Amino acid sequence: MQRRTVLLAGCALVAGCSGGGEAGIPSPATSPSASVARGVTYRRAKETLHRNQAALWDRYPDVQGMGITAVEDRPRSPSGTDEVYGIVVYLVDAGAVPAGPEEVDGVPLRFRVWGPVSALPAE
Repeated sequence: MQRRTVLLAGCALVAGCSGGGEAGIPSPATSPSASVARGVTYRRAKETLHRNQAALWDRYPDVQGMGITAVEDRPRSPSGTDEVYGIVVYLVDAGAVPAGPEEVDGVPLRFRVWGPVSALPAE
């Protein structure tokens, strides 16, 4: 499961996943309401995800993976010290997205309906 999480975390960072599509890239469905928690530093989001990952897998049905994402739409520095980050949880089905704001240890959660994820065959 860790390999899948790392892959999706990379997708979240590369795609920008800040709640809106960028440069013609459509956004997957997201949670319907904004989190009450403000963003945190990249390091805090990463440490919180590491500590709580097993509990998040258990708490939400149909989880496909998790990663770090920007939760505030404002410029970020490459150092990751800006307080704009949170945890993204990728789900199979829109029915699994919580109705209200969610957070873990003060770190906001964002939910994206990504559909099933599977590995491509090796070439």
